[in-house]
Amino acid sequence: MSLEENMEELLNIDVDIVDEEKPALKKREGEKDDRTEDYEYTRGELYSLISKGQEAVQGALEVAQESGHPRAYEVAVNAMKQVADMTDKLVDLQKKMKDLDAENKKVTNVTNNAMFVGSTTELQKMLLFCSDKKNKINSVVIYKLDRLSRNTDDHSQIRMLLKRYGVEIKSTSEFFEDTPQGRFMENMFANVAQFDNDVRAERCAGGMKEAMREGRYVWMAPIGYENVSIGGKSTIQKSSMAPLVKETFELVAKGIYSTEEVRILMDKKGLKNKQGKSISKAYFYKFLKNPIYKGDIIKFGEKHKGLFEPIVDESIFRHSQKVLQNKGRSVSQYKKDNEDFPLRRFVSSENGQKLTGSLS
Repeated sequence: MSLEENMEELLNIDVDIVDEEKPALKKREGEKDDRTEDYEYTRGELYSLISKGQEAVQGALEVAQESGHPRAYEVAVNAMKQVADMTDKLVDLQKKMKDLDAENKKVTNVTNNAMFVGSTTELQKMLLFCSDKKNKINSVVIYKLDRLSRNTDDHSQIRMLLKRYGVEIKSTSEFFEDTPQGRFMENMFANVAQFDNDVRAERCAGGMKEAMREGRYVWMAPIGYENVSIGGKSTIQKSSMAPLVKETFELVAKGIYSTEEVRILMDKKGLKNKQGKSISKAYFYKFLKNPIYKGDIIKFGEKHKGLFEPIVDESIFRHSQKVLQNKGRSVSQYKKDNEDFPLRRFVSSENGQKLTGSLS
């Protein structure tokens, strides 16, 4: 389905793209002049088509967001693809023109190259590298804009920072120049990247909610559990650390030891985090408050019972929370037989109630 057919169906309007008669080009002396004029005319036509396509895409996205209908998003995506096809033609035209110019020019260039691949740390290294004028960097070459950023705000900040260093962004698969039309195309590619990322995130969150309602825990397993796949579906089950986790809750629930004493004691017995290191004081408290250990999944403002086997009984978990509310302080153990009060339970009042004593 063509772009104009998509828009007619989506916006209920008649879209007529009139093929204007191409004006006759005046012959100029020399092959290079004719080639330049043809190139400028063709590039202008492609820019015009891309601009019209972008307007159609924007209208389609607005209608899709208002209606939320899958068909509306499908029309918007088809429009994006057709705009991308026209952009590819513009890129190909530009490349051919550069190749032809290169045949007539012999320029000796000195190029400083550096490759950065992967994480946010590498991105920071790249920006630092570009900020050093000694490196004489004038361009950052990427495969696609979404490889640099999938958020329009992040992209704008990176572009402004690089511009401050005198560096421009180049894409090997997307064409845009440092012109009003080129910046327009760059912003469009950045918006498409964020749109794709938002759709993926929404689908991911929807899948997590569905799994949670089924009683499956699909996030990183906490201490005492391990991530597994049962019947082709992700969930968790007890790990070798589960007995130590259970003992930890039992000790806390008794109230004999302080929370810190329990942490030190269980650390000596082998209770470690996922990296095999001792659990910190700050995390130990969060660890004891996690309802996953009694089999409850609380995510997205919802609470569901997990299908996996809980490590701690409901009563033990509840008692441990009461101790934590007391800020983890140990509770003195009551002794019926106390050498300081030998007559306790043996002397009664006139009413028959047994007397006790205390230190004042």
